[in-house]
Formats: sequence, structure tokens, C-alpha cells
Amino acid sequence: MFQVRKVSSLLALILAATLSSSIAGLAGETAPDDKTALSGLKEGKAIFDIDLGDPKKLLTMLSVIGQTADSLAAQGVKPNFVLAFRGASSLYVSSDRRLIPLSDYETADHIAAEIQELGKKDGIRMEQCSVAAKMRKVDPRTIPGEVHFVGNSFISMIGYQARGYALIPIH
Repeated sequence: MFQVRKVSSLLALILAATLSSSIAGLAGETAPDDKTALSGLKEGKAIFDIDLGDPKKLLTMLSVIGQTADSLAAQGVKPNFVLAFRGASSLYVSSDRRLIPLSDYETADHIAAEIQELGKKDGIRMEQCSVAAKMRKVDPRTIPGEVHFVGNSFISMIGYQARGYALIPIH
């Protein structure tokens, strides 16, 4: 019995010491920042090539892009983003729910709300590729007003990259 209590007490002491040093270590850590990458930068220019057929992943990525714009701005860098929707993503940009499975309707509604919120942010432009829309039978009239209908997102990507925008593939 004495041995069990002794071992239990020893384990509790070791656990307490480990937790204390872990907590102290966390308290001493600095918050993550992007100072090195953003040093001297006034504007963050990126074009996001968005071709996702999984609506949950699309919703997540739209949220992350919005957070990225907010984080840049908070660090003193003006976001200048273009979101280029093409491929299967076109189905979820459209308000025509007949193009997607019934099981995806709720997520599509959340995507629509996220697009609306992104459309309110300074420095974010959204584009829907007309080639992709035609291939997916998406009626241009079902594309929300926050999203500009462009001829070909590949041409957009060429043009924006030639003007210094970083290409960020979201596939």
C-alpha cells in the first residue's frame, strides 16, 4: 500500500511539474506574426484560382481567404485579392440549386452568405469564369452581384500575374 501511494504521489508531482513548465513555456511564447514576410510591403496582391467541387472545403477556404485579408489589414498591409471561381466551384457560386445535390443546399446557402460578406470587404474582387459556367450549364443570371462575370479565368490569371499578383491555387 505504501509503495502505491508513494508511486501515485511521485506521478502526481511529475505531472504537476510538467504542466507548470508547459504553461510557463506557453506564457513566454510570442504571438505568431508575419513581420518577416511583410517587411516593407504596403499591398498584398494575390489571385486565388478556386476550383473546388466539395462545398464544405469551398466554404472553409472562402472563410480563410476573408481571415487572410483581415490579418493583412491588421498588420498594416492593404489586401488586394481576386477570387477567380472556375470549374466545379461555379456550381456553388450560382444561386441555382438545381445544379447541386439536395444534401449540399445548406452549405451552398452558407457559401452565398460568405460571398456576400467577402463582397463587402475592401480589396476583394470576385470573378466567375464564363467558360466554366457554360461547361457546367450555369446561367449567368444566377451569379450574385458581388461576383463579376468574366470571359475566361485563365486570361484573368495571366493578366493579374503579369501585374504582380501571386497565384494561389485552391483545388
